[in-house]
Amino acid sequence: MRAALARVTAVKLGRWRKPFDAGREADWIASAVDLSKVEVFMSGAKGFRQLEPMYEAVAAALWERAGKKLEHQTYKQLCGEFHAASAFGFSLAVKLAHEKKCSVLLYTLSQRGAKAVCCIQP
Repeated sequence: MRAALARVTAVKLGRWRKPFDAGREADWIASAVDLSKVEVFMSGAKGFRQLEPMYEAVAAALWERAGKKLEHQTYKQLCGEFHAASAFGFSLAVKLAHEKKCSVLLYTLSQRGAKAVCCIQP
């Protein structure tokens, strides 16, 4: 039997509120994930342009909360916006965690208000 490429250590689903508050989002993420163990923040940015400022604001709020700058990677420039785009992002996060031997935090938003966070560790 082959060893797993990575393991999922946290999954949390929810809805973001209007007006969008990046600090509240960082608190929501930190309630599920130990930010001290995360090295890479992978977001659904580079998809819908309307969500770009929200992703950037969350990245900055996470850096502040974690006390360190996390590498920010994106995936939607590779796959576009579609219903299963987060599954594509998840597969890239697993690959990244395995190859870099680091924890990856995957965060995504939808225009309709859904959100999800997942932490993948090697």
